[in-house]
Amino acid sequence: MNVVVRPRFGDAARVAVDEAGRPQLVVEFGGGLFVVQVDGEPGSVELAAQLAEGLADVAARFAERCRACLPAPVGLSAGGSDERN
Repeated sequence: MNVVVRPRFGDAARVAVDEAGRPQLVVEFGGGLFVVQVDGEPGSVELAAQLAEGLADVAARFAERCRACLPAPVGLSAGGSDERN
């Protein structure tokens, strides 16, 4: 399965619980859902925790790269002072 998503306003991620009270990671994109669930299989909870930790690490790096691509605010130099002085 390959999925490409281009985030839009209204997309969100949250932690929820299923009917059995088990945690699940829910990501909403354009009206669709991506859900990571645990089940009763041995090791499921540990694997889900490892996956979530890995996602958190790479998501933070992705956010840093995205922020680095943002244009600087108008009227401010790299040092943060107003250029009109």
